[in-house]
Amino acid sequence: MDIDWSKAPDWAVAHGLHETGFGIKEFWLGKTQHQNMEHAKSFPYGGGDPSCGSFHNSRRESFSFVTPRPTPWTGEGLPPVGTVCEFAGGTNCPEDPFDKDLKEGDEVTIIAHFKDGESELAAFTFNPRNLSRGNACVEQGMHGCFRPILTPHQIAADERDKAIEGMIADTNILTGIMSDRRIMAVQLYDAGYRKQSAP
Repeated sequence: MDIDWSKAPDWAVAHGLHETGFGIKEFWLGKTQHQNMEHAKSFPYGGGDPSCGSFHNSRRESFSFVTPRPTPWTGEGLPPVGTVCEFAGGTNCPEDPFDKDLKEGDEVTIIAHFKDGESELAAFTFNPRNLSRGNACVEQGMHGCFRPILTPHQIAADERDKAIEGMIADTNILTGIMSDRRIMAVQLYDAGYRKQSAP
């Protein structure tokens, strides 16, 4: 069963099934509440004091086939199955043997883990640039071939760090001991200075 976790409420820690009077339904499950996916309102788990309105609600243990919400992948090891991440490239990664146009930074989806001898690999899908959308290709890679998708804030922070390191490396701009050079470079960058390329 494919679970679209992007539609889960923030409080949901799991997904589960429950047989109701109208058949088997899907529910978001939290620590203190549950919500039928067909409805917008959540309810506390039942079994409590009848005066608080939860006495007749389903108990937490009455849900079946409970799937915990996946934890975000931190970049350590292979990404869990279902993770959408970026292809990082590198020596342990495929080098586009079939001209599928797989490049560093492309978005990939992990679909399986398997062993090849002593190595653990991940199979992943991606949409190549040279084919129309919807024609996903499948490839495989080891740990180190993948990285979490960077947020715009993380990308800006990386660009800032690289620019500051470039300013520090340019001895024509900043002189003095390294800690002072770093402080000056950060102040210059934050004030709007950017190194200009020669015409």
